[in-house]
Amino acid sequence: MKGSSDGKALQKELLKIVDASGTSGISAKNLMKYFKVEDKEIDELLTHLAKRRMVKLVKVKQGNKEELFVYPYKVKTPPLPVSLNTVSEIPCFMCKYLKECEADKDPSPIKCEILKIWLEKMKGGQQAD
Repeated sequence: MKGSSDGKALQKELLKIVDASGTSGISAKNLMKYFKVEDKEIDELLTHLAKRRMVKLVKVKQGNKEELFVYPYKVKTPPLPVSLNTVSEIPCFMCKYLKECEADKDPSPIKCEILKIWLEKMKGGQQAD
């Protein structure tokens, strides 16, 4: 399996399924149903991927049985698009009350109409004026 193009394709597909499982993970038994290869080959690949820290293998007790679950080593979070233009447009940075502004005081971001209008524009996907 190692080094073969079939092995690489199998690894890629397996990682895709495990990544899609996210924080829920997927049982190794269910994972094996996706592939038309020997269970032993999947076991070897999972062990190999776990050693390389590409997946996490966790034994979960279900009643009186133990089941092996496979998790992405690191759950990927989608990148948050941040533009310096957007950050520089936040009205708070230009506000003369920035240092005094607190949630439970006056001035407060909760009561600020300028911030409220800007947030509504951003929520609608518009650039602030």
